[in-house]
Amino acid sequence: MGDVRLKEAKFCPKCGQQMFSGLPQFWSLWECGKCGFRGALILEGGKLAAKLWSEWKNRET
Repeated sequence: MGDVRLKEAKFCPKCGQQMFSGLPQFWSLWECGKCGFRGALILEGGKLAAKLWSEWKNRET
């Protein structure tokens, strides 16, 4: 994944997927479409996201 896309991307902190949506009745919460994680925290680009993205990719292989 390129640096530009990583800086703009948002990730689930549990599984690393980018398939999530906001919960309309709880405007500050997000729900991951893959693992079902619900929470107020979604990771956005930067060094932490790059490190976790690398770990998630290694887990999948």
